[in-house]
Amino acid sequence: MNAPTLNYQTPHGYTVTLSEPTQLVNSQGYPCIDGGSVRHNGQKVQLMVRIDNKPELPEQVAAFQVAWKTYQEWRTNNVPGLKELRKAQDAAANDNERYHRSFERMMDDEGNDGARPPRRIDESLAEKATRLATQYPRAAMYLQAEGFTYASAVAKYSAGKKAMELISTGGSIAEADEILRSWNSDFWN
Repeated sequence: MNAPTLNYQTPHGYTVTLSEPTQLVNSQGYPCIDGGSVRHNGQKVQLMVRIDNKPELPEQVAAFQVAWKTYQEWRTNNVPGLKELRKAQDAAANDNERYHRSFERMMDDEGNDGARPPRRIDESLAEKATRLATQYPRAAMYLQAEGFTYASAVAKYSAGKKAMELISTGGSIAEADEILRSWNSDFWN
């Protein structure tokens, strides 16, 4: 299954491709598709396509969003153990965050000088996440690649997307790992 896309041709001849929901933005209070940067009349400008003033576009965008959700579910279901591992990692991270916030509150409270410390971090949650990562290496690699997609460096983001796609379509874990390891070398070459 391929990722859904939506192509729109502007009156000025630019083709805007909607390939991710993150491109759906509000610009100056209007729903838009972020088309990236283009050269127009000799200047570099941000291309935004308003959705609400084009009769055919709202329906096409809604269809894209449904197709994207279906695609995401397919990718998630295609990686064994992904839901379980994500849930375990989230639980461990949330417990860790809870402890640190509680500890900060305790230290900020002059009336509580350590007499009532927060409940300790539940180590079993992290152990469970580690055990599941060992049991489901494809899911672990997928989540590592997903972490790359949150990067601001385009090369790192692209490497994460490529590795996620590879893992979800049955590609090798070693190949995905190599993509993630080499993003920096591609960036500097």
